[in-house]
Amino acid sequence: MINVQKRDTSVEPLNLDKVHTMVEEACKDLSGVSASQVEMNSGIQFEDGITTEQIQEILIRSASDLITLENPNYQFVAARLLLFGLRKQVFNKNVWKEGMPNVFDVALYNATINKVYDEDILDKYSDEDWNKVNTWIDHDRDYLFTYAGLRQVTDKYLVNEVNAEQTRIQQEQLDLLQLAMNKLTPEKKEVLVLSKYQGMRYQDIAEVLEITESAVKVRIFRALKDLKKAYESLELQPKSKTQNI
Repeated sequence: MINVQKRDTSVEPLNLDKVHTMVEEACKDLSGVSASQVEMNSGIQFEDGITTEQIQEILIRSASDLITLENPNYQFVAARLLLFGLRKQVFNKNVWKEGMPNVFDVALYNATINKVYDEDILDKYSDEDWNKVNTWIDHDRDYLFTYAGLRQVTDKYLVNEVNAEQTRIQQEQLDLLQLAMNKLTPEKKEVLVLSKYQGMRYQDIAEVLEITESAVKVRIFRALKDLKKAYESLELQPKSKTQNI
Protein backbone atom coordinates (compact mmCIF):
# COMPACT_ATOMS: atom_id res chain seq x y z
CA MET A 1 0.00 0.00 0.00
CA ILE A 2 1.26 3.46 -0.93
CA ASN A 3 0.88 6.23 1.63
CA VAL A 4 0.94 9.95 0.94
CA GLN A 5 1.96 12.75 3.29
CA LYS A 6 -0.50 15.63 3.52
CA ARG A 7 0.32 19.30 4.06
CA ASP A 8 -0.30 18.99 7.81
CA THR A 9 2.31 16.12 7.88
CA SER A 10 -0.37 13.49 8.52
CA VAL A 11 -0.20 10.30 6.45
CA GLU A 12 -3.02 8.49 4.67
CA PRO A 13 -3.36 5.81 1.94
CA LEU A 14 -3.14 7.08 -1.63
CA ASN A 15 -6.61 7.81 -3.01
CA LEU A 16 -6.53 8.09 -6.79
CA ASP A 17 -10.14 9.22 -6.87
CA LYS A 18 -9.09 12.45 -5.16
CA VAL A 19 -6.48 13.04 -7.86
CA HIS A 20 -9.01 12.38 -10.63
CA THR A 21 -11.57 14.68 -9.00
CA MET A 22 -9.09 17.54 -8.67
CA VAL A 23 -7.94 17.32 -12.31
CA GLU A 24 -11.50 17.01 -13.59
CA GLU A 25 -12.49 20.10 -11.60
CA ALA A 26 -9.55 21.98 -13.12
CA CYS A 27 -10.79 21.08 -16.61
CA LYS A 28 -14.46 21.82 -15.91
CA ASP A 29 -16.23 23.94 -18.55
CA LEU A 30 -13.04 24.47 -20.57
CA SER A 31 -13.06 23.52 -24.24
CA GLY A 32 -10.21 21.64 -25.89
CA VAL A 33 -8.78 20.14 -22.69
CA SER A 34 -8.79 16.63 -21.22
CA ALA A 35 -8.35 15.56 -17.61
CA SER A 36 -7.06 12.15 -18.68
CA GLN A 37 -4.51 13.83 -20.98
CA VAL A 38 -3.16 15.88 -18.07
CA GLU A 39 -2.82 12.76 -15.92
CA MET A 40 -1.20 10.67 -18.65
CA ASN A 41 1.18 13.45 -19.67
CA SER A 42 2.33 13.84 -16.06
CA GLY A 43 4.00 10.41 -16.08
CA ILE A 44 3.46 10.48 -12.34
CA GLN A 45 5.10 7.62 -10.44
CA PHE A 46 3.59 7.16 -7.03
CA GLU A 47 5.94 5.95 -4.32
CA ASP A 48 5.43 5.50 -0.63
CA GLY A 49 5.84 8.79 1.22
CA ILE A 50 5.16 11.07 -1.74
CA THR A 51 3.62 14.35 -0.59
CA THR A 52 0.38 15.84 -1.83
CA GLU A 53 2.33 18.98 -2.74
CA GLN A 54 4.63 16.95 -5.00
CA ILE A 55 1.63 15.37 -6.72
CA GLN A 56 0.07 18.80 -7.21
CA GLU A 57 3.25 20.30 -8.67
CA ILE A 58 3.70 17.39 -11.11
CA LEU A 59 0.14 17.84 -12.38
CA ILE A 60 0.62 21.61 -12.69
CA ARG A 61 3.76 21.05 -14.77
CA SER A 62 1.93 18.51 -16.91
CA ALA A 63 -0.92 20.91 -17.72
CA SER A 64 1.58 23.70 -18.39
CA ASP A 65 3.46 21.49 -20.87
CA LEU A 66 0.23 20.93 -22.81
CA ILE A 67 -0.25 24.65 -23.53
CA THR A 68 -0.11 25.25 -27.28
CA LEU A 69 -1.60 27.61 -29.83
CA GLU A 70 -4.13 24.91 -30.68
CA ASN A 71 -4.95 24.18 -27.01
CA PRO A 72 -4.55 27.48 -25.14
CA ASN A 73 -7.05 26.57 -22.42
CA TYR A 74 -4.51 24.35 -20.70
CA GLN A 75 -3.12 27.62 -19.31
CA PHE A 76 -6.31 27.84 -17.24
CA VAL A 77 -6.09 24.17 -16.22
CA ALA A 78 -2.57 24.74 -14.91
CA ALA A 79 -3.70 27.93 -13.17
CA ARG A 80 -6.58 26.16 -11.45
CA LEU A 81 -4.36 23.32 -10.24
CA LEU A 82 -1.97 25.90 -8.80
CA LEU A 83 -4.93 27.75 -7.28
CA PHE A 84 -6.29 24.63 -5.57
CA GLY A 85 -2.97 24.05 -3.80
CA LEU A 86 -2.69 27.73 -2.93
CA ARG A 87 -6.14 27.76 -1.36
CA LYS A 88 -5.30 24.78 0.83
CA GLN A 89 -2.13 26.51 1.95
CA VAL A 90 -3.75 29.87 2.64
CA PHE A 91 -7.06 28.73 4.14
CA ASN A 92 -5.71 25.62 5.88
CA LYS A 93 -8.89 23.68 5.14
CA ASN A 94 -10.43 21.32 2.63
CA VAL A 95 -12.39 23.76 0.49
CA TRP A 96 -13.79 20.85 -1.54
CA LYS A 97 -15.79 19.54 1.41
CA GLU A 98 -16.31 22.65 3.50
CA GLY A 99 -16.59 25.40 0.89
CA MET A 100 -14.70 28.69 0.82
CA PRO A 101 -14.25 30.32 4.25
CA ASN A 102 -15.67 33.71 5.07
CA VAL A 103 -13.46 36.70 5.86
CA PHE A 104 -13.91 36.49 9.62
CA ASP A 105 -12.89 32.82 9.72
CA VAL A 106 -9.71 33.65 7.80
CA ALA A 107 -8.94 36.53 10.16
CA LEU A 108 -9.68 34.34 13.19
CA TYR A 109 -7.28 31.61 12.02
CA ASN A 110 -4.51 34.05 11.15
CA ALA A 111 -4.88 35.92 14.44
CA THR A 112 -5.17 32.99 16.87
CA ILE A 113 -3.35 30.12 15.16
CA ASN A 114 -1.09 31.45 12.43
CA LYS A 115 -0.25 34.60 14.43
CA VAL A 116 -0.09 36.77 11.32
CA TYR A 117 -2.58 39.36 12.62
CA ASP A 118 -2.93 41.00 16.01
CA GLU A 119 -5.94 39.53 17.85
CA ASP A 120 -7.33 43.04 18.34
CA ILE A 121 -8.47 42.94 14.71
CA LEU A 122 -11.25 40.52 15.72
CA ASP A 123 -12.89 43.11 17.99
CA LYS A 124 -12.17 46.13 15.83
CA TYR A 125 -15.01 45.44 13.41
CA SER A 126 -18.65 44.53 13.98
CA ASP A 127 -20.40 41.47 12.55
CA GLU A 128 -22.04 43.80 10.07
CA ASP A 129 -18.63 45.04 8.93
CA TRP A 130 -17.28 41.52 8.45
CA ASN A 131 -20.39 40.47 6.53
CA LYS A 132 -20.18 43.53 4.30
CA VAL A 133 -16.55 42.83 3.41
CA ASN A 134 -17.47 39.22 2.69
CA THR A 135 -19.99 40.34 0.05
CA TRP A 136 -17.22 42.12 -1.83
CA ILE A 137 -15.22 38.95 -2.42
CA ASP A 138 -15.94 36.83 -5.47
CA HIS A 139 -13.71 33.74 -5.31
CA ASP A 140 -14.78 32.73 -8.83
CA ARG A 141 -12.71 35.61 -10.18
CA ASP A 142 -9.64 33.56 -9.30
CA TYR A 143 -10.49 31.40 -12.30
CA LEU A 144 -9.74 34.33 -14.64
CA PHE A 145 -6.01 33.96 -13.96
CA THR A 146 -3.81 32.36 -16.60
CA TYR A 147 -1.05 30.09 -15.34
CA ALA A 148 1.69 32.64 -16.04
CA GLY A 149 -0.26 35.35 -14.23
CA LEU A 150 -1.04 33.31 -11.12
CA ARG A 151 2.48 31.90 -10.94
CA GLN A 152 3.87 35.42 -10.93
CA VAL A 153 1.46 36.45 -8.18
CA THR A 154 2.41 33.48 -5.97
CA ASP A 155 6.16 33.76 -6.57
CA LYS A 156 6.49 37.53 -6.38
CA TYR A 157 3.77 38.96 -4.18
CA LEU A 158 2.60 36.36 -1.66
CA VAL A 159 4.33 36.18 1.70
CA ASN A 160 6.43 33.04 2.04
CA GLU A 161 8.11 31.63 5.11
CA VAL A 162 11.21 33.75 4.75
CA ASN A 163 12.39 36.66 6.85
CA ALA A 164 12.03 40.28 5.81
CA GLU A 165 15.66 40.58 4.73
CA GLN A 166 15.36 37.67 2.32
CA THR A 167 12.15 39.16 0.93
CA ARG A 168 13.87 42.51 0.41
CA ILE A 169 16.78 40.86 -1.41
CA GLN A 170 14.43 38.87 -3.64
CA GLN A 171 12.52 42.04 -4.55
CA GLU A 172 15.74 43.87 -5.39
CA GLN A 173 16.77 41.00 -7.65
CA LEU A 174 13.38 41.05 -9.41
CA ASP A 175 13.62 44.82 -9.89
CA LEU A 176 17.10 44.47 -11.40
CA LEU A 177 15.87 41.70 -13.67
CA GLN A 178 13.06 43.93 -14.94
CA LEU A 179 15.51 46.77 -15.59
CA ALA A 180 17.80 44.36 -17.42
CA MET A 181 14.86 43.14 -19.55
CA ASN A 182 14.12 46.73 -20.52
CA LYS A 183 17.66 47.06 -21.91
CA LEU A 184 17.11 44.26 -24.43
CA THR A 185 16.03 44.85 -27.99
CA PRO A 186 12.28 44.37 -28.64
CA GLU A 187 13.09 41.20 -30.60
CA LYS A 188 15.01 39.60 -27.73
CA LYS A 189 12.56 40.76 -25.10
CA GLU A 190 9.67 39.26 -27.06
CA VAL A 191 11.26 35.82 -27.38
CA LEU A 192 12.04 35.72 -23.64
CA VAL A 193 8.49 36.72 -22.73
CA LEU A 194 7.09 33.98 -24.95
CA SER A 195 9.45 31.28 -23.70
CA LYS A 196 10.02 32.12 -20.05
CA TYR A 197 6.94 34.06 -18.96
CA GLN A 198 4.26 32.43 -21.09
CA GLY A 199 5.95 29.02 -21.11
CA MET A 200 5.48 28.42 -24.83
CA ARG A 201 7.31 25.63 -26.64
CA TYR A 202 9.92 26.25 -29.34
CA GLN A 203 7.54 25.02 -32.03
CA ASP A 204 4.77 27.42 -30.99
CA ILE A 205 7.15 30.36 -30.69
CA ALA A 206 8.45 29.60 -34.17
CA GLU A 207 4.90 29.79 -35.53
CA VAL A 208 4.19 33.08 -33.77
CA LEU A 209 7.43 34.72 -34.92
CA GLU A 210 7.38 32.99 -38.32
CA ILE A 211 10.91 31.65 -37.98
CA THR A 212 12.40 28.16 -37.61
CA GLU A 213 12.73 26.33 -34.29
CA SER A 214 16.51 26.48 -34.63
CA ALA A 215 16.30 30.24 -35.02
CA VAL A 216 14.12 30.41 -31.90
CA LYS A 217 16.72 28.52 -29.86
CA VAL A 218 19.52 30.76 -31.10
CA ARG A 219 17.50 33.88 -30.36
CA ILE A 220 16.69 32.70 -26.83
CA PHE A 221 20.34 31.81 -26.19
CA ARG A 222 21.52 35.27 -27.31
CA ALA A 223 18.74 37.02 -25.40
CA LEU A 224 19.65 35.20 -22.17
CA LYS A 225 23.31 36.04 -22.72
CA ASP A 226 22.51 39.74 -23.15
CA LEU A 227 20.12 39.64 -20.18
CA LYS A 228 22.83 38.20 -17.94
CA LYS A 229 25.29 40.84 -19.09
CA ALA A 230 22.80 43.66 -18.46
CA TYR A 231 21.87 42.25 -15.04
CA GLU A 232 25.50 41.96 -13.93
CA SER A 233 26.15 45.50 -15.12
CA LEU A 234 23.24 46.83 -13.08
CA GLU A 235 24.45 44.93 -9.99
CA LEU A 236 27.70 46.88 -10.08
CA GLN A 237 25.93 50.24 -10.14
CA PRO A 238 25.06 52.15 -6.93
CA LYS A 239 21.45 51.58 -5.86
CA SER A 240 20.59 55.26 -6.29
CA LYS A 241 21.41 55.04 -9.99
CA THR A 242 19.49 51.85 -10.68
CA GLN A 243 16.44 53.26 -8.92
CA ASN A 244 16.40 56.21 -11.30
CA ILE A 245 16.77 54.17 -14.49
